[in-house]
Amino acid sequence: MIRGYGERMPGPLDRLLRDESVAAAFETLSSMPGTDLTSLLLAVFRERAGRVTPSDVLGARERSRFPVPAGAPASALRTAEDRVMGVLRSRFEEVALSPVAPFGAHSALGDVDQHNVVSAVRGLEVAADPTLGLALEAALARRAIRSEAPGSAEPVRRCAVQPVTRAQRFDAPDAFAHFTIAGLVTAGRDTGSHAFESESLADHVASQVAALEACGADRVSVEVADLTDGRLDGLVDVVAGAAPTADVAGGERSAGYYRSAAFTLRAGFGDREVEVGDGGIVDWTARLLADAKERLMISGIGLDRVALAMG
Repeated sequence: MIRGYGERMPGPLDRLLRDESVAAAFETLSSMPGTDLTSLLLAVFRERAGRVTPSDVLGARERSRFPVPAGAPASALRTAEDRVMGVLRSRFEEVALSPVAPFGAHSALGDVDQHNVVSAVRGLEVAADPTLGLALEAALARRAIRSEAPGSAEPVRRCAVQPVTRAQRFDAPDAFAHFTIAGLVTAGRDTGSHAFESESLADHVASQVAALEACGADRVSVEVADLTDGRLDGLVDVVAGAAPTADVAGGERSAGYYRSAAFTLRAGFGDREVEVGDGGIVDWTARLLADAKERLMISGIGLDRVALAMG
């Protein structure tokens, strides 16, 4: 049984694996050490690339949804990025992230199906979420802090703008194969009474609200979800106090990879209203550092949606 498929596999894969030689090759490749597999795949891709012609390249550009230009106009996207990051970089340390992540990172941390990530060779995959890259940097920073001061709760705050690519298909007209996200993370340590959770979530909401207002949003609404069965009592009031210009209310959402609290944010630009941001508490740094006391708040703003709504 192949991981992620159960008894039901896509038609082409099911057909291929009925061939005993293909099935044997699959078993060999999937169990091969990473460096050996990389060497083999690099040789395979070099061989295949040697047969590609310029007309093949142009045809592939016309057929594939991945290499098309961004869905938002370039000038509007740059304007949205400048305004959002003008606010965020005053509150968070900005990082220029790599366009790739370690292979399996999105699956291992974010429980993302590997089919929804653009896998690559050399032990890498195309970035699908800037908060994951920021989480890796924050984990390294937290580890360095703890090496100097064990048990320190000193927070690490990072932000970045990153074009990302996701392979899953959506029917919505503003769901693109690649788009740009402004991501934020705050890494810290449990200090009791869910203080990190409520304070960092309120800070991320306030930062996103300020960034969207800088883009011209004339109204912002925030739906806050307590995923702890009530242990984060008063969370809505804390968030409302941090973002007084937004309409903040309690709500519900499926937890997904969020653990104790999450939020969804919508912004109005004239007669247009769009969902542009969300965030929540995840256990990524706790798992990366093998320490259940570590905490991480992540959030993101979809800049393409903001740029399109700005008009």
